[in-house]
Amino acid sequence: MQPIHFLTPLSQQPFIVVAYVVFLGVLLFLEIRKASKRFLWVRLFLVCLVAFALLLLGLQPAYQQEKERVPIALLTPNFDKNQLAQLKSKYENLQIFNHHTLRSQDTTHQHQKVKVAHPTQLLPYESTTDTLFILGNGLAIHECQNLEKFNIHLLLNETITGITDIEYPTHISVNSPISISGQYSNYSEQVHHLSLEQSGINDKKTIALPPQKQTNFTFTYTPPQAGNFVYHLIVKDSLQKILQKEPLAIEVKKSDLLKVLLLQNAPNFEQKYLKNWLASEKHKVYIRNSISKEKYQYDFLNTKRFNWSNLTSTFLEQIDLLLVDVSSFQKLSSTEKKRLSNAIQEGLSILFFAKNIDELNALKSQKKLLKDFRFQRHKKDQTDIRLNATKTTLNTIDASIRNRSNITPILQDIYGQNLVAFDRQGLGKVGVSTIKETYPIILQGKQQTHTQLWTKILQDFAQESIQQNQWNSPQTPLIFPNEPTALQLYTNEVIPLPEVYRQDSLVGDFPLAQDLYLPEKWSGLYWFDTVGWYELSTQENLDEQPFYVFAPTDWQALRLTQQIEQFQDWHKKQKAQSIATVPSFKSVLIPLYWWYLLLLVSLGLLWLVGKLEE
Repeated sequence: MQPIHFLTPLSQQPFIVVAYVVFLGVLLFLEIRKASKRFLWVRLFLVCLVAFALLLLGLQPAYQQEKERVPIALLTPNFDKNQLAQLKSKYENLQIFNHHTLRSQDTTHQHQKVKVAHPTQLLPYESTTDTLFILGNGLAIHECQNLEKFNIHLLLNETITGITDIEYPTHISVNSPISISGQYSNYSEQVHHLSLEQSGINDKKTIALPPQKQTNFTFTYTPPQAGNFVYHLIVKDSLQKILQKEPLAIEVKKSDLLKVLLLQNAPNFEQKYLKNWLASEKHKVYIRNSISKEKYQYDFLNTKRFNWSNLTSTFLEQIDLLLVDVSSFQKLSSTEKKRLSNAIQEGLSILFFAKNIDELNALKSQKKLLKDFRFQRHKKDQTDIRLNATKTTLNTIDASIRNRSNITPILQDIYGQNLVAFDRQGLGKVGVSTIKETYPIILQGKQQTHTQLWTKILQDFAQESIQQNQWNSPQTPLIFPNEPTALQLYTNEVIPLPEVYRQDSLVGDFPLAQDLYLPEKWSGLYWFDTVGWYELSTQENLDEQPFYVFAPTDWQALRLTQQIEQFQDWHKKQKAQSIATVPSFKSVLIPLYWWYLLLLVSLGLLWLVGKLEE
């Protein structure tokens, strides 16, 4: 029970009180003026009761009562009607809202009034609902920002049939194998069949996809010529009816080849898989492994063999990137270290690997190469990263690289800790990697993830300064029309002015913002308006880089899966927060018949007292 208040408007209450005081005064005066003083105090008391009853009838006293908390069900596309029926049977006062994206035929339910709502329309119910149930495919992340204070329970769709995961390169070199891998979820009762189709492909490989099961698949293909190609993953049923046809847009181009030098204390599995990958990418690889004191083992990939032992200035001038572990670097002679320092000033890039944080700190204290780096010790030996929205676990050493103004991150984990970063020194770069090994990614069947990881590292450590524009988007490979697409440009232009072309015709432009710590990096947003190939360039540099925009109907199963996963991640964070329930109250009028009863009883007793006086 809350404190008593009055429903009569506050502006009218003073007049009612004044009238009450005047009326009470008149009644008391009349009773006192009567000749008979018998039962005077009783009559005065009854007169007060009469006036008090009239006062309460005028003020209409009430009390506050907490409103009943009503559960809400928000229906999104592909909701389970059985789950909804169970909720309706459990909660008689369940309020049902349909998400505004539902088809009209889904918005009627027998014996139940259903409201069509955008999530923001639920805000007025925040204080009156006990639970918000969300059924179906869930909500997009941008729709969740107004629902943080709701007590949410998810009853999401877990039976999406189609390609729910895909991984493939959007740019590949001629005669380099394309690896297309992913996952197909088949919740039907039939066997489906998946194939890769494109004119010129002779491989007729078909993968059977059993019912009621998730199946991983991989296709490989080596493009024989350069160009922009759209391949297709096609799913058919047992009657050869096409169930799903998803495009794969790939630019096949000539690759920029690097000369990479690997110096290591001893051969290991990481070096084995790394050198094989570098060779498969057609890079020239020079390897020197230390066998014993002043005795080395040499290897040459994609280049002619020749005799060399020391790191001469002439040899270093030919190298684009040096990959070296700290122990091997420490064994170099002082002359070789000095030559390396000079080569870095002239444009050589070097990336250090270490067994632990102590090795890095020891090197930092001895040489000025790592003078600007700061390291943070960790107990964990694994972390997760995301490459093209795919989560991957990496083995790491007991350290991460601290953020500093002159340290540029290349690779971060999902927690924002720097795993690989570099410092510019002269025309070259000095970098550190806290990744212990990457070959387990290949053993897990994620060859393309391994390729993406090392491609990203090599691109940022290439010796040549940026001569041409390099465009990319964190949303690739899946870009859709009429949605904001984040674009990044790496260039040496002072103020780049981007241009968007389609079929050799200029269709738009957009502004770019310069990165604070990486001057050659510029970022912006653009809305592509139709499906197909686009080319990006600048007014100063006409070299074009292609991007493919998919149709809104493409990759529906994958987009729904990603939406559900992102929504579930948001819900976990929201659930971890302490949500304080703020009660909502309503005013309940004290029944007026009590005051009428008080008035009648008081008047009756007053009449009775008068009779007794006679």
